[in-house]
Amino acid sequence: MKHIYLLFILFFVTQISLGQDLTKLNGFKYGIVDDIIYEGTRSNDLEFKEKISVALREFGITPLYQNDIFPDDLKQNPCLGVLVANMFFRGGNGSVPAYFSKLNFVDCRGRIALIIELRHQGNYKGALSKTLSKLKSKEYFFSPQLTPKIEFAEVENINKNENELKIYFDSTKLDPIEGIYKSYKSETNYKLGLIKVGDLYKAIIIESDYPQWKKGDVKAIFENTAAEGVFSTKWYLSNKTSIETFANLEGGLINIEMKNSNGESDDLKLLKLYPKN
Repeated sequence: MKHIYLLFILFFVTQISLGQDLTKLNGFKYGIVDDIIYEGTRSNDLEFKEKISVALREFGITPLYQNDIFPDDLKQNPCLGVLVANMFFRGGNGSVPAYFSKLNFVDCRGRIALIIELRHQGNYKGALSKTLSKLKSKEYFFSPQLTPKIEFAEVENINKNENELKIYFDSTKLDPIEGIYKSYKSETNYKLGLIKVGDLYKAIIIESDYPQWKKGDVKAIFENTAAEGVFSTKWYLSNKTSIETFANLEGGLINIEMKNSNGESDDLKLLKLYPKN
C-alpha cells in the first residue's frame, strides 16, 4: 500500500511563470507518471503515459507508475520522486482550436517544481510530442543537494522499547487488543507495541522502514466502540498526517479499513506476535 504519492490530489494549476529551467529536476531520481487529465477528466491513457515514460527515461529520470513496487531508496525518501502529471485542454481564437499539453512536475511537498506547456494546431498527440521534446536534453544530472525535504509534524512519543513492552505484557492483565504486532502482507513494514493508555489504546513504533518514524512514536490510536471488537481508529500515514477510520480485531489480527487513490478497499492488517493468548 503506497501512502507516498497516493495522497496528492492534482488540482488545476493556474498558469504561473516558472520557466522551463530543466535543472529544477536535478533533485529527483524518479518520475511517478500520473493519470492523464483531459479538460478536467482523468483517464488511464496507457499510450500517452508510455510516451511520457520513454521521454523521462531518455532524459535520465527513472519512470514509475503508481502501482509499481517502489525502489527501497524511494520508500525511504519519497522526495526522490516527482509526480509527473499531464493535462490536456483546448483553447484558441475563432474557428481554429489549439490543443495544449501542460506537463506538471509536483514534488513531495505538493509544490510545483516545473511546468512545461506547449500547443499544437492539430491534436493532443502533437501537443504532447512538442512538450516532451523539451525533455530531450543533456542538462540533467542527479544532485542530492537539490532534493526537497519534508518537515514532518510532531507526534506523541512514548519512550518504551520492545523489552520494556514485553515486561509490561508479562506482568499486566491485558485487554485482547494489547500486544506486539507486525504489518502483514503489506509493502510497508511496521512493528508496533499496542498498549492501553487511559481509555485509549496506542500503537507505538518498535521498528519501521521509514526514517521519519522513531522508536516510541505513536503510529495509531484505537478507541472502543459499542460494537464488540470494533475500534474507532486514528492512523498516522507515513508523512505523519492522520486519517480517521475503523479497525476490527479478530483473534490475533487487526484489520484497519483503508482505501487507495481510486477509492477501492486497500485494508492494512496487523498480525499479533506477542503474547500468545
